[in-house]
Amino acid sequence: MNKFFATALFTLLLLMSVGCTEKKETKTQDEDIKTIEAVLQNSLTGPSDELKQILDKESEEKYEALNKYEEKLFKRLFCK
Repeated sequence: MNKFFATALFTLLLLMSVGCTEKKETKTQDEDIKTIEAVLQNSLTGPSDELKQILDKESEEKYEALNKYEEKLFKRLFCK
């Protein structure tokens, strides 16, 4: 009788712990999907007016401005 009770208790605890962790993973996956969608939307849509102005600049100035533009665009998605 004690073995049955111990097995049932262990199974119940195991199921409860698995059930609690599942929701966390789903939430994380949803956040990751939203981040990926935002990056794709920002990367694959046509260039904005700001990006067009950056690309018209001279080479060294262009790279600095492009880095700042990309940081402004993507930093909020990857740095939390």
